[in-house]
Amino acid sequence: MKLQEFTQRIVGLQNKLYRFALHLTGQKAEAEDVVQEVMLRIWNKREERSRFDNLEAFCMRMAKNICIDQLRSKQRGYLDIEKAAESIDNQNPLEIASYHDTYQHIQKMVAKISIKQRMILQMREVEAMSYQEIADILEISLAQVKVNLFRARNQIREQLIELEQYGLQNY
Repeated sequence: MKLQEFTQRIVGLQNKLYRFALHLTGQKAEAEDVVQEVMLRIWNKREERSRFDNLEAFCMRMAKNICIDQLRSKQRGYLDIEKAAESIDNQNPLEIASYHDTYQHIQKMVAKISIKQRMILQMREVEAMSYQEIADILEISLAQVKVNLFRARNQIREQLIELEQYGLQNY
């Protein structure tokens, strides 16, 4: 792989890798380090690129593994979901406060689900990846992707319903 091909194929994935790493690590500096590490490793393996069926999936898997290694080394169990849009147009202060309150509750709910479910939820809902791409990246079966996504959505849905019906809980 020459520099021009690397620039076209791999550097174009930088933003996607950064968003994914930011979601998993929860910190900008760590996410940047993860992306830099992925780029460096891919550059060092540029002669072996023919053995990879899907280079994007390989990069995402590598980013996932680096993030998990970082999380294990820090023994952190909390990950933030990607920030929602900051601007809320044409809404009164009560709607804006309600939106932010709900968003904070959802963040706490997502933080309580397993790391595998959080990764799958991030890749499917934020990155808009297909089930097969997620399965390839996480090295799990397609059925496991669907089951984990279903369980994550249900758990968050049930907690939101409970919050709406019974008011504030310990979220």
